[in-house]
Amino acid sequence: MENRAYALAAGMFTLLLGAALVAVALWFCKDDLESVPFLITTTTSVSGLKVEAPVRYRGVEVGRVQSIQIEPGINGHIHIRVGVTEGTPVTKSTFARLGYQGVTGLAYVSLDDSGDSKELLKSTPRKPAEIPLRRSIMDTGEDLMAAFGEIATRVNALLDDDSQHAARRALAGLEKAYLKTAALADR
Repeated sequence: MENRAYALAAGMFTLLLGAALVAVALWFCKDDLESVPFLITTTTSVSGLKVEAPVRYRGVEVGRVQSIQIEPGINGHIHIRVGVTEGTPVTKSTFARLGYQGVTGLAYVSLDDSGDSKELLKSTPRKPAEIPLRRSIMDTGEDLMAAFGEIATRVNALLDDDSQHAARRALAGLEKAYLKTAALADR
């Protein structure tokens, strides 16, 4: 009988200890900060952006990405729902960009403000306010490479055989004029 009571006590202790550990883990994981939802809509790529990615306002972490969804019915539109801590100064002139972390390439949402407006955006869980997403340096980098390609094509067209011959003749003429001027100066 003593063995059964001892086993029962050990089992109850193990169950209580397990329940206490779960309660402590849940207590440490809970988020006490109230977040205000905002919606970011874009037609550009959001590669590398994941749910729970950080949201930063001028470099300071102020929230998390809550969901990423393709907008139903509109081809190519992506909705990014973010939660931002209450008190973050999100105004009508606030805009978002995707930033990328170091070598990993994981994306985060970077909020910034142009300063054009001081009026705060009002956002509710039922109707979150929209923040525009501007193109990031990675998106404009692709455009820049395309522009360099077009410049190279135009320079090649400018330097075709006829243009090269004309440029050589012009340089030869300048050389002759220089030599004649130098000879006159020596006399």
